[in-house]
Amino acid sequence: MSFLHRPALFIPEQVQKGVVQMTAVLPWEFSSVWTYDHVSKNYRQIRSLGGEDDSVKVLATADGTYAMGYYSAELLQPYGTGSEGGYRWGLAPPNPNHPDPDFPCAGFGGQLRFESFNGPGNRSDRSYLVIGNMDQVKSALNTLHYQFRALDPDVFNWRDYVSINQLQGAVPNLRAAEDHWINSGVPQGRAGSKTFSPVQYLQLNPDIANAFGATNYQGAIDHYLNSGRSEGRGTVTRPASGMQHLLVTTNRNVNASGQNIFSQLGTVASPSPPTHISSLDNTVTEVAAGDYTSFAVKNDGSLWVWGSNQYGARGDGTTGGNIASPVQVPLPAHITTPTRGGKHVVAIGTSAYAAIDTDGQVWTWGANWNGRLGDGTTTSHYTPARVRKSSGPNDYLTGIVSIAAGGGTLAAIDADATIWTWGAGANGALGNGFTDDQSYPVQVMTANSSNQGVTLVGLTQVVCGSSGFCIALGRGGTVYGWGNNSFSQLGTAPGGSSAFAIPIPVGPGNSIDVIAAGAAHCIAHSSDGNVYGWGYNGRGQLGLGFTSVIQASPAAMNAGPNGMNNISDLAAGPNYSVMIRYTDRAVFVTGDNQSGQLGIPGNPPIQKLPVRSSF
Repeated sequence: MSFLHRPALFIPEQVQKGVVQMTAVLPWEFSSVWTYDHVSKNYRQIRSLGGEDDSVKVLATADGTYAMGYYSAELLQPYGTGSEGGYRWGLAPPNPNHPDPDFPCAGFGGQLRFESFNGPGNRSDRSYLVIGNMDQVKSALNTLHYQFRALDPDVFNWRDYVSINQLQGAVPNLRAAEDHWINSGVPQGRAGSKTFSPVQYLQLNPDIANAFGATNYQGAIDHYLNSGRSEGRGTVTRPASGMQHLLVTTNRNVNASGQNIFSQLGTVASPSPPTHISSLDNTVTEVAAGDYTSFAVKNDGSLWVWGSNQYGARGDGTTGGNIASPVQVPLPAHITTPTRGGKHVVAIGTSAYAAIDTDGQVWTWGANWNGRLGDGTTTSHYTPARVRKSSGPNDYLTGIVSIAAGGGTLAAIDADATIWTWGAGANGALGNGFTDDQSYPVQVMTANSSNQGVTLVGLTQVVCGSSGFCIALGRGGTVYGWGNNSFSQLGTAPGGSSAFAIPIPVGPGNSIDVIAAGAAHCIAHSSDGNVYGWGYNGRGQLGLGFTSVIQASPAAMNAGPNGMNNISDLAAGPNYSVMIRYTDRAVFVTGDNQSGQLGIPGNPPIQKLPVRSSF
């Protein structure tokens, strides 16, 4: 195993605006392209011939005996329009029109963008090539990332850092932000991102504060990255919205409120304010909520379920009855919660359940109406089985990084940043240009200028509503939608549908960073600070201060009487919305509350403005 280091790039002349690409080119034998996730420390294989994103890339031979990885801490920063760069890869497969034996090749590297450069001069970007076999490269990339742990994208997001700490005048770019963060921000305990605060981490974890010191902020970062993150510790709140119940997890613990007829809150009676699910203490990294069922991912990679077992949520082959206390799902593989915003490892649809294992395969179980279990049949099975791409032997859906479900439709994002859907296709809910059900996964398409379908690429998040539609978020902040538009779920005048993905104009420019979908409404947070909503508003779920059957164009949500602001995450139940404030983990809610799921004082049946919940 060896390292190659490029400390700087020399720019020989003044550049007003441009792109610089660094590329390593290898023979075609190295055409297996992999993404290395620095959180799970696992690979996901990439199938596309080229692209660019914010994940570490590895080229390898088919058997993994020889591999090369490319690492740069700067390129891990969130990718998007106007970003300074990303990891890039490209494959040139054998082509009979190019008989040159050296034509087929595989390449990767980094791409740097800059609006201006007062050259000539050096541009400092730490980049490394790591050479060995697949296992050695994985180990070395892990070591490299630890050396640059203060720049982990969960801990430090340079745009967030500048905004949170009001450094717009003093810190004009990524390099200046890095310097300020390392030299001043960390010692002072500043928040480096919306997803991590060293001060809050020590406050939430007194055992860590006692071990490292109550003001040892570098120690807090080190612990979080070494073990805390994988344990489920953290400073963010993760919500999950069911039909009439709400789950919220913070720092490994789960609270719940709302309907408990099917034991979806565990062994407690239906509470208001929210009640703690103590049997899950200090173990949970993610939660999911469905119609009447709840799931939790534990930090040992196991999946636990409670609530209704009508459609076999337990995963042991049984159906019927309720599960009063969380029990383990007999999943044949471990699962790991992703930390990148808007990504999920577990999803619950109508009567169907799905989870992603650490190898990027999707496991499903439950009722198989419309082919929603993705195994090529419509035969239900109540133990987990892998989603297949075709009837071919061992042809499974792989490389998946996030999963979503709504009604009878399931959707998954792969490492290529494309979306696969399967199940119910009515109204174009699968986004593949047709309205037929599909029992094998198909790719979401968008129409070109000739109205021909082409694969929609560059996606980071996907969510689906139970009325037969989905929306997705592109890396550049653009929202796309497809499927049913009866209630303006696609952001246009009500009626009709779209079997292709179409852009939905939300907020100023391309500014969206997180999305959520309910039964027939959508919400999205913009970098301008607003949460925008559109679609059905009959229960006040859009937070506009009134109810209306339809809100066709996205409208900014009212801040409400408690001054909702600084939102970093969203969730949506069928007819209610949940917004999370990153500065203090406050939970804001609006919409339907007939079962007390919002956890608000007085327990009104409808809440038309966002208010702070008791979570």
